[in-house]
Amino acid sequence: MQRTPLYKRFEDIAKQTPDSVALECGSCRVNSADLNEKANRLAGYLVAHGVGKGCAVGLYLTHNQDIPLAVLAVQKAGGCYVPLSTAFPAEKIRDIISDAACSVVVANAPLPFAKDGVTVVDLAAQSDLLQQQSAENPEVSVAEGDAAYILYTSGTTGKPKGVVISHGNLTYYVDWYLSHLHGDTGGDLPLMSSLAFAAAVKQLYVPLSTGACLHILPPHVAQNSSLLFDWYSRHPSHGMYIVPTLWEEHLRYAKANGVTALPRFILFSGEPLKEKLVSETFAHCGNIRLWNLYGPTETVANITYARVEKGAPITIGRALESSEVLLVDDDLRPVAGADVGELCAAGPGVTSGYLHRGELNLRQFFTLNGKRYYRTGDCAAYLPDGTLKCLGRKDRQVKISGIRVELGEVENALSSLPNVRESVVLVDRSEDYDHKLAAYVLSDHEKPYAAYVDGLKKILPEYAIPASIVTLQAFPKLPNGKIDVLHLPAAKNQQAKPTAGEGTAARISAMLAALTNGANLAPEDNILYSGASSITIIKLANRIQSAFHVHLLISDIYSHPDIRSLANFVDTQAAHLTQAEERPTIGEDLPLAVNQKTLWLVEKTKEVKQAYNIVFSINIKDEKFSPARLQNALNTITQQNDVLRSLIVPDGHSGNPVRKVLSAYQP
Repeated sequence: MQRTPLYKRFEDIAKQTPDSVALECGSCRVNSADLNEKANRLAGYLVAHGVGKGCAVGLYLTHNQDIPLAVLAVQKAGGCYVPLSTAFPAEKIRDIISDAACSVVVANAPLPFAKDGVTVVDLAAQSDLLQQQSAENPEVSVAEGDAAYILYTSGTTGKPKGVVISHGNLTYYVDWYLSHLHGDTGGDLPLMSSLAFAAAVKQLYVPLSTGACLHILPPHVAQNSSLLFDWYSRHPSHGMYIVPTLWEEHLRYAKANGVTALPRFILFSGEPLKEKLVSETFAHCGNIRLWNLYGPTETVANITYARVEKGAPITIGRALESSEVLLVDDDLRPVAGADVGELCAAGPGVTSGYLHRGELNLRQFFTLNGKRYYRTGDCAAYLPDGTLKCLGRKDRQVKISGIRVELGEVENALSSLPNVRESVVLVDRSEDYDHKLAAYVLSDHEKPYAAYVDGLKKILPEYAIPASIVTLQAFPKLPNGKIDVLHLPAAKNQQAKPTAGEGTAARISAMLAALTNGANLAPEDNILYSGASSITIIKLANRIQSAFHVHLLISDIYSHPDIRSLANFVDTQAAHLTQAEERPTIGEDLPLAVNQKTLWLVEKTKEVKQAYNIVFSINIKDEKFSPARLQNALNTITQQNDVLRSLIVPDGHSGNPVRKVLSAYQP
């Protein structure tokens, strides 16, 4: 069956419903016709700079409304896009551009290295030139076997390997999702994941190919529990695609703060799902619907799926329709019955393989009975009901915060540092989900943890940097000469310093120590060099918000990375909050908060008024009930809470809405 490329489907939507909202990112809203025209103009500009069928185009984009624009434009020009995460170190980006032969990079941020031999299309700086291009759909056609995009994953040699996903792979997967999950979930997903990871596929392409609005959540919203749940309170029909590690932290925040504005459904992926987290989710979220998705990038996004039921065993379910899962032994022979085997996948979603990696493709892909299979490296077994249970890895590939990491790649990076003779990297699984990397290096020159990190940050992305690095003179060995990992010293946080001083700094230091199982940091110590993972940083931000009742973004921690400066920032925020909470003057014009402006706009523009009002009645049948006492109680509450005595009215000059506080409640 010939499937229409997804960008062509969006062109049809733009023609049929031009005024429908195609994307929303913060205050930016773009309709289908405008997005399609902008993508056409960018596509024309790319074609003028040599992009055509089969050309790879790098996308170096911050997480905003430029993502769908660039993705559509590259595919309209006949090329395939190559995501270059702004979180990647410069060396990794250079390696990817070189391996994919990207002669053009579309960017909305400065590239972190010299751009020799690469044409950079700066979306902001070159907007006038883009406007000169045609707004009509380009007359370019692609075949199902043509590459739609290339995703680079961790490689054992230290060099990332590019997985080539064709238009046929992509459309098959999105069509499966629309047929088998979209209707059951009852809602869409916001784009929270980075374009550089397979998790973004369904979040990005499902709304673009169905005419729904693509909601793009900036990282500061997606990583902040308070802001994230606030978004879901305004978009209750949407679900969430998330790794268990991160959901565990958001759920902790929801339980601690009584959050009830939750996603309609959750799709888990990227890590093994634990029964404890599932039971806690159902306990707090009631009838929420959960799914467990399994599959590597080499299968677009997932190859199996399972509905997660309350009290039922957790499995990875069954293969997608038209796909197949096979369990084999080391000789690639199918195993029998409930025996454990390596999980291999076949079907329209299995990709053509790795770019320029012929030997690796021969190892990872094989043909049996006329079907081409991909070897996942995961061990699995069939349960009596025919579903699959994933039992872990055969090799040294691991998942950290839901992201694939090859331990060999980290070891190669460590061994490339000055004075390091050899290294070994293991996984610290002391926490249920927040697994960390623990590294051991042979060196005659012991260095502080921060010195190692400075070198690794030039080579590895943040999530692949070990949380602890222990310097040894020699590794303990087994009689056969292999490293005796059981007798390596315990991995500990590297920044063992005296407890920070009193006050806010001491409390923040103690919070971080509890999260990293390390010692308290001194006021001048850098949090980012404490072995804290990105998940740990999110946890720290949530705990600071709860403890100090301030609004704190993840970016605030990166902007104030040492304990003292972060403590000062928190104290300043708390002082501003205290000033803001001072009782306003009765009758004074007060500015509106963002959500108050939203309510005012809804009231003025929608036919249905009181859209956010909750109306209910209570019947009280009790001889002791006193209406007068109830009225006194309500009067006391309204008198102590200014917001309950507030009106939103136009000011006397510009007509803009302001808030006025009444001296007493006026029904």
